[in-house]
Amino acid sequence: DRAGEMYERALEFDPENADHTGNYALFLTNQRKDYDRAEAMYERALELDPEDADNTGNYGLFLTNQRKDYDRAEAMFERALELDPENADHTGNYAVFLTNQRKDYDRAEAMFERALALDPENAHHTGNYAVFLCDQRKNQEKAEAMYDQALKLDPEHPNNTGNFSGFLFANGETDRAMSLLEKAFELAKPPEEYQDLILELLFY
Repeated sequence: DRAGEMYERALEFDPENADHTGNYALFLTNQRKDYDRAEAMYERALELDPEDADNTGNYGLFLTNQRKDYDRAEAMFERALELDPENADHTGNYAVFLTNQRKDYDRAEAMFERALALDPENAHHTGNYAVFLCDQRKNQEKAEAMYDQALKLDPEHPNNTGNFSGFLFANGETDRAMSLLEKAFELAKPPEEYQDLILELLFY
C-alpha cells in the first residue's frame, strides 16, 4: 500500500518521467495484478520515451505472460534489442520467448548463447539455458553442467535449485535430488511469490 502511494506521489511530482511510469507498471503487474492499469502505464511510459529499452523489454514480458499477445510481444523484444543490443536480460528473455511461444529452437539457442556471452555470471539465464538443453535439445550432459554452473553462480536461487532437483530425479540421482528438493522448499519464500515452483516441488 505504501509503495503504491509512493509511485503515485512520484508521478504527481513528475508526470513526464518515463522511468517512474515504467516502474509503476511493473508494480501494478507483479504486486497488484491490475493488468489493465499496468498496460496503460506501459503504453504511457513508451509514449514518454519510445527509446527506453528496459520499458520496451518489460512490456514484451507483460504482453507474453499477461496478455498472451505474442505478435506484439515479439515486436517489443526485437525493438528492445534494437535499442540495446548488448543487454543480456532482454536477450535471455527473448530466448525463453522463442523457446516457449515460437518453438524456434535454433534461434532460441543462439539467443541463450548470446545472453551468456554478454553476462556469463548470470545465474538466471544459465538456469534457463539448462532447462532448454534438457527439454529441447535432450543434451543431458551439457544441461547438468549448466545447472551446476547456475548454482555455483547463485546457490540460493529457488527456481534453479528446484529445476535441478527435478532433472536429477529424472536421471536417477535420487539422493542428490532429495537434498536439493528440501533446499528449494526452504528457498521458496514468501510462498505466494513461488506458487508455481512449490507445485512443481510437490510433484517431485
